Formats: sequence, structure tokens, C-alpha cells
Amino acid sequence: MWGSYLLLFVSSGCLMTVELVAGRVVAPYIGVSLYTWTGIIGACLTGMSFGHLTGGWLADRGNPRRWLPYMFYCAALLTSVLFVARPAIGALADGLGAMHVPPLIGIFGLCTLFFGLPCFFLAAVSPLVYRLALREGSKVGITVGRLAACGVAGSIAGTYATGFWLIPAFGTRAILLGITLVLAGLGSYCLAASPVRRNVTAAVLLLLPWAAGAVFSGRAAAAPCDVESAYYCISVVVDRSDEKHGPVKKLRLDYLTHSGYRIKEPQHLWYEYEQVVAWILKARGGPDPRVLFLGGGGYMLPHWVEREFPESAVDVIEVDPAVTETARREFVPEMRRVGSIHMDARAALRQMPREQRYDVIFGDVFNDLSVPYHLTTAEFAQSVRKRLAYGGLYVVNVVDQKEKGPLLGAMAATLKRVFPYVYALPGTDGSSERGPHILVASEEPVPWTHWEDHWARPRFSVARLTLPDGGMVLTDDYVPTDNLLLPVFVDRWAD
Repeated sequence: MWGSYLLLFVSSGCLMTVELVAGRVVAPYIGVSLYTWTGIIGACLTGMSFGHLTGGWLADRGNPRRWLPYMFYCAALLTSVLFVARPAIGALADGLGAMHVPPLIGIFGLCTLFFGLPCFFLAAVSPLVYRLALREGSKVGITVGRLAACGVAGSIAGTYATGFWLIPAFGTRAILLGITLVLAGLGSYCLAASPVRRNVTAAVLLLLPWAAGAVFSGRAAAAPCDVESAYYCISVVVDRSDEKHGPVKKLRLDYLTHSGYRIKEPQHLWYEYEQVVAWILKARGGPDPRVLFLGGGGYMLPHWVEREFPESAVDVIEVDPAVTETARREFVPEMRRVGSIHMDARAALRQMPREQRYDVIFGDVFNDLSVPYHLTTAEFAQSVRKRLAYGGLYVVNVVDQKEKGPLLGAMAATLKRVFPYVYALPGTDGSSERGPHILVASEEPVPWTHWEDHWARPRFSVARLTLPDGGMVLTDDYVPTDNLLLPVFVDRWAD
């Protein structure tokens, strides 16, 4: 009986680990968003549904011990294949986009292929173990209750261990290898108790490709991350495609490039929206500003402020210390006066001393196309307003469609609920279909006419955009940012 509890506990834990790791595996290739996680969860639940049905059907057709080794060995084989197949996720996603497959269907199909199948075999274990335990026990109710509780306990253990410990400590490749070995071990444990000795031959046939795949993957499959933190797959790449201006060193968090600089011009702000913010900081005049950045990325703009305003106070709220570490090592090793606060931005603002104020607060917080929704609401804007000094500016980078998409309108309407003056500027020269926009909110009118003559103004047009009235106001009770970004998500999938 205790063997049954062990099988359910460990297999349920492995199933939840596979589901959580799935988000990290696909992030470098198709990004992270509500739609990505919906596809992963839906695919795993689909696999589990069919797995339960199949396991129940097999449980009524002979000794369950006969089938258990197959379930574990097949799950181990499919998990090990993820080592080699990880780059194929990006290739398949590109192919589906080129064939104009709707993104939600494409994501579901990819996740079913790579994660739904292992979940299928792991879920099939439960009805087999139930049938086996019920043969040994006489009390049906308490036996089923204990088995179900044991499976749930395994799921809880797998969830917390993976999210809080395994991913930050070991990374997804080591976790996948560990799951593969655990599942193969469970298969061998079940095989030893199987009454059908010819299963040994079947096990060898299943283990051979698994072992070959594991060996090959260790040699051939390169990890997509330089650093895998609790929050991101962090990689630093050099893009040499621009022959005119030279190579660009880029910081990528999951799928999205967050920072970069031209190697031949390391002092130049590469992103155009950063040039817009730099112009605003220069044009506002006055003494060296106190600036707070929400989101650090490669710390290029905070370091620029440090250089241009020697007496300025610069703080950065960056949730991931590994991002800060990578930025200091790879992008701004000479940075000295910029302070880092490694917390969620909303919690950090709430815990600041009441008297702490900033002249400019710049919000640049993105998880690929999944915007941290709690940092877009009117309640959060109210927290920001409390941290602004008199005449201070709240500047927000908003990624949306080129022609004033729904998220930009909602963000502007939300800021208008809190600030009396809200302005919108283009954050790019217009060459991209998905360009950033800059929203500027303040308690006092901004002298744009005077500022537009300032020498630091970017070379491209930064004429103010006309914002429509009556946009959606985002609140803590209703904040559908992922739905507002769906057009951007569909456009990128088709690229």
C-alpha cells in the first residue's frame, strides 16, 4: 500500500513540475503572456484528461502492474526529448505563424505536443494505482480518500519546490534531467514488481532512445539562457546585422530585448524612447533631478542620468537581482551612484519613507507582452503621485500598436483619473509597427513649446499625440491588459 502512495505522490509532483517548467521552456521562443500560460495549462489539462481515461481503461484490462512501467518510461522519454526539442519550439512557432495559424490555436498545439503528452502518461498512473490499491485494501472510501490526498500533496510539493527552489537554484535543464531520471527510476521500480517478465525487453527498447537522446542533448543542445533566475531567462547577445552602425550588444529577458547599446558608441542611447526621456530630463531644467526608475533592464538610462547629472539622486526598482547583476557586469560596469531596490515596484513604493520624493519617476516595466497589470491601475498611479515632488513628472513607456492602440488609450484614461495633465508622445521614429509611446503625467502644465526648442530633442518627430476621450480606466478590480494587447500579440505571432 505504501508503494501506491509513493507512486502517486512522486508522479503528481513531477507532473506539476513539468507544467511549471513549461513556461520557462517556451519563454525564449514565444514569450510570456496570459495566452502562453493559458495554452500551457489547457494543454496539460487536456493531456491529463485523456491520460485518466486511458489509465482507467487499462486498469480494467489485466493487472495494473503490467502497465505502470510503460507509463513512467514513456513519460521519462518524452521529458528527456525536451532537451533536444527546445530549439524546435521556436522553429515550429515561426512555421505556424508563417502559415497564418491563429496564435491561440498555435500555442495550444505546441504546448500539447511538448507538454501535454508527458502529462498524458503521468496522469494515466493515477487510475492504475487506484485499482492496484483497491485490490489490496478493503475500505474503498478511506483508501480512495488517502490516495487522492497523497496525489494532491505531491502536486503541492512539486509546485512549491519548483517555483521557490528548483528553478532559481538549478535551472530548467537540470530540472528536466532530474525528472527524467526520477521517472525512469519509478518505471524500474514498477518493472521489478511486474509479473510479466517480457516487459524487460520492452523497457530496454524504451530506455535506449531515452539514453541516446539524453546523451545527445547534453552535447548538442545549447541552453538559451546565460542566467536563469527566479523571474527570467536572461541572455546577452551581440547583434551584428547592422553593417552601417556596427554591432549592438543586447540584453534579452525571455523573448524580449530590454536594453542595448552600439559597441562602437557605448555612450549613445540606443533605444529611441530612451532618447525621448533623456530630452525631457534635460529640457525640464533646474537642479540635478531626483529620478526613480521602475524597471532596470540594462541600466543604460539610469547610468546616463548618473553621467549627465553628477549631483543627481538615481534609484532603480528592479524586481530581479540577477538582472541588476547582469547589467552591472555586461552593460554598465562603471556605474557607481545608482541605487537598486530589489522588490516589486508597488510594494517598494508603499514601504518608502513618507518624506521621500522624486522629480521624475519613469515606469518601464514589462514581462514581454505580459504587462504587470497591478502597475497599470489608477490605484498604482495614486501611489506614484504621492512619491512625486512639487512639479514632478510621471513618465511611462507604453508598448502598443503604432496607431494608438487600446492599451495606450486605457493607460492615458487611467492617468487622467489621477493627474490633471496627461500628454502622449511617440517613443520611436515610426519605422516599427509596434512602437513604444511615452505618456507624461503631472500636476502642473508642461511647457512643451519651450521644451521643443531644446537642443537635446531627438531628431525624429516628437509632436504630441491627440488622445481620445472616454477610454477604459484600469483599476485593481478590472485590469484586462492582456486582452488590450491581443492585437500586438497577434501581429508578433505572424512576423
